[in-house]
Amino acid sequence: MNLKYLLAIIVTAFMLFSCDSTSFVRGEHKVRAAVDSFAFYYFNWQFSKASRFVTDSSQVWLRYAASQVHEADVNILRDKEDATIEIEEVNVTSGDEATARITVRDFLRMDTIGTEGHLVKKASYILHLEEATEDKVRWKVRMEGLPQSERRNRD
Repeated sequence: MNLKYLLAIIVTAFMLFSCDSTSFVRGEHKVRAAVDSFAFYYFNWQFSKASRFVTDSSQVWLRYAASQVHEADVNILRDKEDATIEIEEVNVTSGDEATARITVRDFLRMDTIGTEGHLVKKASYILHLEEATEDKVRWKVRMEGLPQSERRNRD
């Protein structure tokens, strides 16, 4: 009889931990999907499409980026292949916040205000996300400025 109770406790505990793990994986999957969509559109200068994947308070930064596009930038973008995005790491830091480290390749980087962008082979970025609960739960990128490439120490 004690063996039945012990077995029931073990099975129940296993099911509870499995549900939490599955929920976490699904949450991470949603973060990855939001990061991938945002980064693809942002680094290919499709700011209106990227706007669906950022918080309301971040919209101002996308409008700012769009206002800085030069005719020379448009010509470069028209003739080049799409930038590629690789999600290196995702960390759900709390129930409603996450960070993602991405590598972006072959993209046109916007630099100084009033100047044309330039092509970059590879750069790393860290994006911050929050879980937005509008009609349904969704992850969105939170921008406090334009994304800045991550600086790494060179040894």
